[in-house]
Amino acid sequence: MENQRDKIRSYYETLVQNAQKGASYYLKLKNDPVTYTAIPLIEATGAKRKEGMFIYRVLEPEEHKGTYDKPVPDIEMLERIE
Repeated sequence: MENQRDKIRSYYETLVQNAQKGASYYLKLKNDPVTYTAIPLIEATGAKRKEGMFIYRVLEPEEHKGTYDKPVPDIEMLERIE
């Protein structure tokens, strides 16, 4: 079983790679009951980039549509939508 440090490292890798792909994922955050359909990523450059933070654009549910940022360790689950 993966420990928390390995999970966070895996999330970072996925988020960096997804900056190029733009794939959709099911995203569940700690202390948030909603599972989002979102495009999560870490920007390689840019003014909005903050260390340890990722950006995600919510596609569903409709009432949560928008772009948000959170710390990577707040990710509880990140699963690519096939």
